[in-house]
Amino acid sequence: MGKTLIVSYGFTDLSINWSGQMEERETFCFSEQVTNAPWESFVNDTFTQAIKPRTAYPEVTFMEDQDTWFLYRPETPTPLGVKMKNPDKDKFPENEKDPRIFDADQDGKPGVTVRILIGGSIKGEIYLVRLERFEYEMFRYPNNGTWKGYVTDRSLQMIIGSDPAWLTNRKVGKMGGWVQQKDKEKSYIILVPVDYSYTCKKLKNMRHKLFPATPTKP
Repeated sequence: MGKTLIVSYGFTDLSINWSGQMEERETFCFSEQVTNAPWESFVNDTFTQAIKPRTAYPEVTFMEDQDTWFLYRPETPTPLGVKMKNPDKDKFPENEKDPRIFDADQDGKPGVTVRILIGGSIKGEIYLVRLERFEYEMFRYPNNGTWKGYVTDRSLQMIIGSDPAWLTNRKVGKMGGWVQQKDKEKSYIILVPVDYSYTCKKLKNMRHKLFPATPTKP
């Protein structure tokens, strides 16, 4: 059916707590999607901003042979569109009728919404619930303070409905449709230092000056 490349933007705050341990807090702002499927797909910023990972405690090591720092950020399962008291252990929904499902992006529809455009004229919506499960490792570049590395994504996803219904009539309540690409070059992470004046709006306006251009193909 095709592949979709999702590029997410936001903020990563690294700090040292009172016990000397590094903490990492992430804020998601907006995302871009590139697909070779026979349709276009879009999400509102409220979808992306509904992803709210809990504080992570990365492992940091100084690599003497490379004279730089290495950081490993462990997985912190984060539910999206479904309420889970303990995301590390709670069972992911098995069908679209799970009572824990709620409107996470506040558009009046269950779960979170992906908007679809087929043939430039047919509009539709697909409703999802997800469990974001990603980890990454990266190196710091001493010359400019930038961090670069690769993400491993084991997220879970289930379609819970659509409008019109024929978009997903055989896929509702079923897992699947989410497999990370094997090409690590398409699963990279880049952290660029910015000051505290940055908001999601300012980041969106400055995106093209801070980061590489979005790929034209997934």
